[in-house]
This record gives sequence, C-alpha cells and structure tokens, in this order.
Amino acid sequence: MKCFNCNKFIPDVSEVCPYCNNSVDSNKENVIDFGNIDNTSYNSGKFDIKVYIKEPKNRKVVFGALALIVLVIIIFISLVASMFFKSSEPDYKVFTRVVAGISEYLEENYIGSKYSSSGKYRLTLKVNNDSVAFDGNYGYDVKNKIVNLTGSMRDPKEQTGEVLIDTKDLVFNAYMKDNNIYFQSNQIYGDEYLYFPIEDTSGLLKTKNYDLYSLVIGTTDAMDVALKQMNYKTESASITYLGKEKNVTKRSLILDNQGKLNFIKSFLTELKEDVNFVNEMARIKDKKDTDIIKTIENYITTSEYKYSSNSTNKTTVSIYFTNSKVYRIEVLVEEDELPLKYVFDIGETKYYLDYFEGEKNVYSLTFASKIKELENLTEKNYDITIDTDDYVTDLNIYLEEDKQTKVKKQDIETFKNIKDFTEEDYIKVKSNTSYYLKDITFIDKIRDYYKEKCTPDLNCVCNDSEENCSCTYNDRIISCPANLVKAPESAE
Repeated sequence: MKCFNCNKFIPDVSEVCPYCNNSVDSNKENVIDFGNIDNTSYNSGKFDIKVYIKEPKNRKVVFGALALIVLVIIIFISLVASMFFKSSEPDYKVFTRVVAGISEYLEENYIGSKYSSSGKYRLTLKVNNDSVAFDGNYGYDVKNKIVNLTGSMRDPKEQTGEVLIDTKDLVFNAYMKDNNIYFQSNQIYGDEYLYFPIEDTSGLLKTKNYDLYSLVIGTTDAMDVALKQMNYKTESASITYLGKEKNVTKRSLILDNQGKLNFIKSFLTELKEDVNFVNEMARIKDKKDTDIIKTIENYITTSEYKYSSNSTNKTTVSIYFTNSKVYRIEVLVEEDELPLKYVFDIGETKYYLDYFEGEKNVYSLTFASKIKELENLTEKNYDITIDTDDYVTDLNIYLEEDKQTKVKKQDIETFKNIKDFTEEDYIKVKSNTSYYLKDITFIDKIRDYYKEKCTPDLNCVCNDSEENCSCTYNDRIISCPANLVKAPESAE
C-alpha cells in the first residue's frame, strides 16, 4: 500500500510510515474486490503484497515470447506516457521517475488487484500471407504460480476453401504450476501430457512465499542512489516524430567504462547495505546473510576488473521530451563493430519500437491497445505488427477478462518428460505439427534446449563452497551441478 502522507510504498503491516513517520490510517485504504475465487481449488488466502511471485516465462513457446513483448511494451507505455517534467527539476529526475514508475505500475497492475485473472481469449497470427487463429480460455494466479490455458485451432485447409471429409482441428491443454509446464494435444502427441521443466537458477520458483516488497523497494532505492550520482548531458534537439519535425529537449546518460563501474558499484553497495533485501535474498537462496553479502562483493570485484580499461565502448540512454510530454526513449550501444540502437516512440494511440544495427533498420514493431469496461467483463484488444526484411507478422490478442476471477489447481500424475524423448518421439511430433505449421524448426530448438549439457567433459570452474559450477557450452557460459561435471577424485 501507499503512505497517504508522502505517497511512498510501504508494507501492508506497517502502522507507521518508515519514510515520514506518519501514522497509517487503515480506514483510508481502498478495498479491492478480487472476485469469488474458488477456494476449494487452491489456497487463495487474503492477498498480501509480501506474498507474491512474478509469472515465469517459457521462452521456448513462440506465443509466450510474443506475450512477453506485449508486457514489456505495456509497462513502458504506462510509465512514459504519463510522465511530466518541470524545467527546474534536477537532471536525474527524468530517469528516477522511470524507476519509480516501474515500481508503481507493478503495484497497481500485478502485485495488487491484477495478481490473478481469467476469461476467454482469441489469438490471430498472420505471417506474410499465412495466418492461423486460436481461441480458448485462460487463467493465471501469480501469487500461487498457476497458469491454465486451453485452446483450439481450426483446420488450416479451410483457408483454401477445400472440402474436408475429416476435419482435423488442433485442440490443446496447457498448465503451469510452480516451475512445471504441462502440454497435451491428441493431434500432436496423444492423450498423454508432455512435461517441460523450467530451470530455476534464481530460486524464486522454488520458494513458496517471500517478501517481494523488500526486493522491489531495495532495488528501486539502489537504482535511485546510483542514478543520482551519474552525470547527464542536456541539449536541444530536433527529431522526426511520427512524420513531423519536433523541437524537444534531449537528456542523456552516457556510460563509458568508468561510468558503468561507478553505476554498478553505487547500485550494488546500496543493495549490500539494505538489511531487508539481504535477508530476503538469503531466505530465497537458502543461504546465510554473509553469503549474500559476499556474492554482492564478488560482483563488485568482477566489475572493477571488467571495466578497468580505458575502452571507447559506451552505452547512451537518451530521453526526448518537452515540459509536458515524453516523445522518445533511445538506447545506443557502442560495444561491437556495428553500434546497436533501440528507438521507442510514444504516440497518442500507437507505440513504435525500431531496432538498428549500424544504419540498417533490422525490425520495426508497432503496438496498439484498446480496453473497454463492460458490466460483467473487461474487453482488451492488443494489435502488434513486426516488420523485418523477410517477414511481416501481424498479431492480434483479444481478451474477455472476467470480473470474478476463477483459476483452478490441477493434479497431473501421468506425463512424459521432454528430456526423455527419443528420436521416434521427435519424428512423431514433427510429422503431426507439420500439418498445422510450415516452419517446425522450433522443435529442434526445443530438443537442443533440453539436451543434457552438463557432462564431465565440459570445461568448468568450480568452487568447493558452491553447489554449481560455471561451464563453457557451445561458446556460452552455463551453470551445472558440481556432481555432474566434476571428475571424481582418484583413489589413493
């Protein structure tokens, strides 16, 4: 909740604000109705801001990745579209407001009343001239780490006007609980559920309940401290904004190696001194407070070594604005042979993201959303267009969100682990999937992802006090359990 005096976020259990010492009047709190959740399905309990976990993301699923894009863009839209600046404010305020906006957006939309949702959905995907549509029901409960998703896809031959003797609609069920994802479709594999485990290196998925408030506020405060110590460049600029020339103020944070080191050290030092943050991380990681502090100190030492050289590489974050409106956020990364640039423009009803490699515009993304409140449900419509050299992808997501959320817990006892798949299993899945999709290369990527990587022949760096080792696999660093990669000691 917020303090009614200083407007900062404070724990629900607080009787006195830790920032301004103002007494918290519980009678002023807004009562939020979460709907009639089926308490027989799972232990919903009374919502508490300190008992929360953000929904994990399955990056192996194409539609999950697209949903992630939607979420990120919505967050940025909510942050910057409502930002107003005063010319008398310190330079860092432009950036610390973004950090505060992220915390506030999460509180209002995910940590707060939107921690659970359910309803109907329709997803339409068009790539060049090929299109496919799904519809079904969805439900998620972030607090209890549950996601339900059912859906069906019509026979793709219907689009060509062919007469079908035997229809072959794709029907599927997907379910996630904690760090387990299950998927079942008779048309793809049969009536048996497939199990996709999620690697949980953070420990967040394994922890039943934890104080997200301490983590979010600790990180926000540390970001504020670091940003206030940075140097900024302010100048007048003229940009082409939605086809028109616009005179704006450009404020930039330029991070060369020394700047990156100063930022990282300030940020991590503040985290290390935050008792609540350290205590909660220790509980999540099942370690001692001193272990967490030592880990943070090791990050600082590593950063001092990494950014010790006088390199010309730098990252510049710029915000283009007037006194009343933010028009553009731009990130320029000059650490490769070709500089990388991200340009995010905020329109009145649409939002635009362009990614450049050098002078080449690699892809453009357009996003628009509409929300309509009805008596028994909320209608949400999201339109996304991604334009690249080879593909133009149009994605529409339509949601009918229930006013009264219903999310049910399932117990799936019989399933097949994707890690146990044989070559015959993959051939079967590929053959069945090819009936619905032309490009099935993602199946090979799934197989590679779940391929056993932690083997004794890897080149690893192990610490006797750590359970995992850092190993090199296909030119990248992965984490492996020490007992799988460390060669056994020879007997004397």
